[in-house]
Amino acid sequence: MAYDSINIYIEFIVQDSLIESHQTKRDSKIFNTDDCVEIFLDFDGDGKNYLEFGANPNGVFYDYHIICPKPVCGKWDSNPDFNLNSVSVKTTINRDSLVKYSIILKIEELQFLPNSGFTMPQKGTIWKANFFNINPSQKAYNSWSPTKSFGFHQPEFFGKLIFED
Repeated sequence: MAYDSINIYIEFIVQDSLIESHQTKRDSKIFNTDDCVEIFLDFDGDGKNYLEFGANPNGVFYDYHIICPKPVCGKWDSNPDFNLNSVSVKTTINRDSLVKYSIILKIEELQFLPNSGFTMPQKGTIWKANFFNINPSQKAYNSWSPTKSFGFHQPEFFGKLIFED
């Protein structure tokens, strides 16, 4: 992961013996059917109003504004119609069953996530975040910051993303 004054750059490298990637439309629920990676960004760390972004090996992606997850508010509240307009997703698949996802998120768009407490990244800025890899056919779910039970919407277990020069 890297950043500059305009973009956040995130790269995932996933090794998989059987790549499942069926969805072809933006905002498909790829997390139910396809191998994919997910990014959760909670700018102020309050467990509410965070970004959920996912992409599959075809480069198809979705972006949701999670207003409040069930564990925090007792009910689920999200805006799946939230859309980032300047996202770039590039994927490559090689013969060794290695999938590489390169994702660029525009900082200027992230700051418009409603009520998110967005802070422009600079040295010392801390966001809460988590990164996931999902392989539904093999029932494999991996996270960067471990969760305590099944389900990735556990913002209390998001890790700290600390920006450096």
